[in-house]
Amino acid sequence: RALGVVRISVLTDESTSLARQRKEVEAEAAKRGSQIIGWASDPDVSASKVHPFKRKELGDWLNNRHQEFDELIFWRLDRLIRKVTDLSDMIKWADEHGKELVSATEQFDTSSGLGKAMVVLTGVFAEIETDNTKVRVTGAHAHLRKEGRWAGGPPPYGYKVIANPDGPGYVLRIDIETSAIIREVVDRVIAGEPVNAVVGDLNRRQEPSPRRRVQELNRRGSNGEA
Repeated sequence: RALGVVRISVLTDESTSLARQRKEVEAEAAKRGSQIIGWASDPDVSASKVHPFKRKELGDWLNNRHQEFDELIFWRLDRLIRKVTDLSDMIKWADEHGKELVSATEQFDTSSGLGKAMVVLTGVFAEIETDNTKVRVTGAHAHLRKEGRWAGGPPPYGYKVIANPDGPGYVLRIDIETSAIIREVVDRVIAGEPVNAVVGDLNRRQEPSPRRRVQELNRRGSNGEA
């Protein structure tokens, strides 16, 4: 009895899509003669930030339903863990509960000491890869900030993202509509008006929240509106 484990940090990453992972896991299960009795699917979850036992679906299987399966099959080890300490916890848990950890694309066997060492070594490289990615992303963001450019993501409320008029990329500019709302809110709170009353008034006026404001701006952009 096998539990299929799939995970991805970014839902739009086609190279490691959940569908591709499922296909590889199913092929490995068929090769082993195992029956997949369920799936632990955790989309949009970072393995470097969320421990396997704390993920919504995988955590439920590990903590509450481990009697239902004998092995965990995943596409690659980095789909299961990204930290060596998490890998150590998983190996210990598997030993204590008589489970096997199986990669559909990597050759290792957790039933032997040498096999466990190979798994740990693979986990070390996964963690190094994660650390290197963080360094690259942090360096890229620092470079963009130094040049006064926007590094990406939803803009702070009161600002909007526009094409950089002085070169490549994007920059932040004050959004006249939302910045006026921020100034209004600050003035009213400083004047002594209760925050709940201000919030209620904004809701009655149907002023969009920061998230809805970003969605509206994106819609306008996709429709070619100014």
